[in-house]
Amino acid sequence: MKLLMAAALAAMATTAQAAPWTREVLELADGAILDSAYQWVEGEGDVLIGYECDPVLGFEALYIQTDDRFDPEAGYAPDVPTTFTIDGAAVQISGIFQERDGYVFTYYAAEMVEGFAEVFDRLVVAKQDIDVAFYDKRFRFSAEGVGDALGTAAGSCW
Repeated sequence: MKLLMAAALAAMATTAQAAPWTREVLELADGAILDSAYQWVEGEGDVLIGYECDPVLGFEALYIQTDDRFDPEAGYAPDVPTTFTIDGAAVQISGIFQERDGYVFTYYAAEMVEGFAEVFDRLVVAKQDIDVAFYDKRFRFSAEGVGDALGTAAGSCW
């Protein structure tokens, strides 16, 4: 029983450290407007989950920033099979690795990823923690504020 309670407290502590989802509109140097919703996981290095869209360029995507530094000499896999578990339902999609600001990102572009709409739709109504897993990585994000942030960001793009 003590182990069960300790595990439950540890799980709650991980969730409590996650900040609520935030929405932000950025104007890029080339004049493009990028609408985004994201959440940092406090105490977990530089881990981030996010959504971005640009109506001018006509794209939308989900991404995960890991706390791993990008190594240009490393041979990254061409696909990133990823499982999003949202409110107990697991959905698998496949993305790609990319480098941003020196970190390894996984990137899931809507037009290139089968299942993107299902993951997005589940995220917007998420009530429980959001678990993301690929290869040896496991991340847990809070659902606090996800519906408002994602819904507003996507609504302004489309």
